[in-house]
Amino acid sequence: MHVTAAEFCHRHFLSTERIAAHLLQTGPPSGDLHAQVASDLLLATLNTQGFSAGTTVVGAVIDKVAGHDLAAVLPLIARSMGAGWLSDSPVRAVLDQVETVADAHPHGLAIVCAARAQLAGEIASDAEACAVQAARALDLFWGAGEPEAADMHIQYGAVQGLLTSERFDDALAWTARAEELAARRGWPVVLRGTVWVRFMCALLAGHTDDALTAARDVEGPQAVPGSGRPIFHVGGFVVGALLAAGRLDEAEEALGALASGELRSTDQFVVAGTRAGLRLAQNRWEEALSDALMCGRLLPGTVDNPLVLPWRSLGALAAHGLGDVAQARRLADDELRPARRWGTPHTLGVALSAAGIVHGDTALLREAVDLTRGTPARSALVRALLALDEPDGLAEALRIAEQYGMGLFVPALREALRAHGRRPGTRPATALTRSEQAVADLAARGLTNAAISGRLHLAPRTVEQHLTRAYRKLGIAGRTELASAMPAARQR
Repeated sequence: MHVTAAEFCHRHFLSTERIAAHLLQTGPPSGDLHAQVASDLLLATLNTQGFSAGTTVVGAVIDKVAGHDLAAVLPLIARSMGAGWLSDSPVRAVLDQVETVADAHPHGLAIVCAARAQLAGEIASDAEACAVQAARALDLFWGAGEPEAADMHIQYGAVQGLLTSERFDDALAWTARAEELAARRGWPVVLRGTVWVRFMCALLAGHTDDALTAARDVEGPQAVPGSGRPIFHVGGFVVGALLAAGRLDEAEEALGALASGELRSTDQFVVAGTRAGLRLAQNRWEEALSDALMCGRLLPGTVDNPLVLPWRSLGALAAHGLGDVAQARRLADDELRPARRWGTPHTLGVALSAAGIVHGDTALLREAVDLTRGTPARSALVRALLALDEPDGLAEALRIAEQYGMGLFVPALREALRAHGRRPGTRPATALTRSEQAVADLAARGLTNAAISGRLHLAPRTVEQHLTRAYRKLGIAGRTELASAMPAARQR
């Protein structure tokens, strides 16, 4: 029976570094053997030690294998996509060479195109070229016939290219195809990857309800294949979705033990950035700045696309809150440069808004509004309209925020409208379905989700979904506002 390096490591408590060191000492290398063992090592290391450690292991093997069997590098690149940082590995240097032997692998050219797309998205080089390479990779990949589970890493890399170039509809269409195949063939790991794509598309496009549902699936329990041990992964996705919904108390609770302290694993850059955003919403400026800078330290220096996580914009706004004008402007300007180079609406809109706020430059804010209006970058548009602080724009932003469940912005938008002498409209409670009304009524009386689940004989996930939709329809940020919202709802 074949035992992979990943399983062997976990069964015998061996260090992947020891196996990698032994692998690199053997020679001359057999391309196929090194590629297979290095692929298993990559997965084992990623699952136990994080992105950077996994990238280091596979990068060292690529360096050795490339000089002896260039074609054997292709499956290593495929395994790296969607799991490691291509910009921080030798993949970046060997792509041109590997393309000359792409015919040696059934999906060789698709691997190269997908790698170019993922790499472009990481370094923010050319969004249009990134999208073209991603589309070509997916056409080639699926055009070769129904893929196997071991080949789905190619899909991950290509779809990441579509995500970073903000082709959300295309990313979701290809993901739906992968999801159908994975469900039919029984591939749970592939299914989890498709849910992550749905989460990212929903969050970036402002569909907060869908983002929260997907986030809970992404952060469900996982285990290292063949070991039964939990995968080393803390994403902070649920926290991010709760933050976007304006449910700050629940976001704080979801952080759990990670609510404070230094984060050291490179896998936790999302947690650090999300925690910075939460502290920013809580006006805890010093903590927000510290967490934003921590996020920047955890990300490889080669990753320069603000879409991955706009930590410099978060840091700029935190420094602005502290009154540190110089640092605020430096961070905002450092974010704006790669954002302009990349040029996609959400990425550039967020950077323009931060820069406009810290520089006091309304021209930058108007540019952000013009760039994002009419695009899926709804949250970036709402941010810019709030910062611009003009009555008609605030009213527009409030309509969008309430429609898409962006509760993070609703209280500030309502307050700003009142400051302009405008009375913010209220969402009609008649929009609640009978089930949403029943769940919201019980929540307003102080019942927990678990108690509501038992009382109404609903699944806990269903209770969560009904509450989330009720918050959005009522135009409120969370549970604490239900008590005042529901009496008015019952009178209608």
